[in-house]
Amino acid sequence: MTTHLQALLLLGALSEEFDTLADGIETLAGLVADTVRDADDATRPLAMQQAQAIDEMTQRCRALSDLTDTLSREEPLHDALQAIPLSALADRLSLALRLTRSPTVARPETGDLMLFD
Repeated sequence: MTTHLQALLLLGALSEEFDTLADGIETLAGLVADTVRDADDATRPLAMQQAQAIDEMTQRCRALSDLTDTLSREEPLHDALQAIPLSALADRLSLALRLTRSPTVARPETGDLMLFD
């Protein structure tokens, strides 16, 4: 098996791992949602911040899963980065590769972290 094929298989496996992580994080989100609901006025803001942070982690894992899946299918790197729905994540990854993303090609929903979606 060639190194190239091994890399593609590894990317596919990483995609599945990111999805599994996202599923686990979503389970934790349910627990935090209970905490937010039951929190008193003094602790509710902190509980809400924690819930939002968990939701962001889920979205990032899903985006990384999609990215690694796209790359495992040998689709162009630029296209894979353009498809990332979280613009801050896409920008960080593009910066790591010294690339810039084209805002005209990005998906319409690109750019906003959707909390509790």
